[in-house]
Amino acid sequence: MPTTVAIVDDHHLFREALVALVQKVDGYEVLYEAKNGRDLLVQIQYRSQAPDLALVDLHMPEMDGFETTIQLRHLYPVVRVLIVTISDLKEDIVKAVRAGAHGYVVKGLSPNEIQQAMNELMITGYYFPSLPNANGT
Repeated sequence: MPTTVAIVDDHHLFREALVALVQKVDGYEVLYEAKNGRDLLVQIQYRSQAPDLALVDLHMPEMDGFETTIQLRHLYPVVRVLIVTISDLKEDIVKAVRAGAHGYVVKGLSPNEIQQAMNELMITGYYFPSLPNANGT
């Protein structure tokens, strides 16, 4: 049975590219595609099926990735959350971890790296690569 995935990002082009990428990875199936956290939660409630893994952007309108992570962890504790964002700010990383994220990657990574992140997160329960450019500004 494939690992089901939700992709949550307000940038349509990036979201579509990530959907296409994940669909090509053996053992993964995109179940939801949402423009923000509120959109994802409505879709999950409507279908009554939580995904195994959620790839979530941080900065989105209506419901950002921090609140989305908090809500997913509260309502669907089995969902693993991988933050996929442009931000490498330490404060965002810390805030995402405190919200309950299981992993954090910065956009710009290669297709192989996103696949590695998903695989490692699903196997070990977390994925936090070193972020050498992380800064506090």
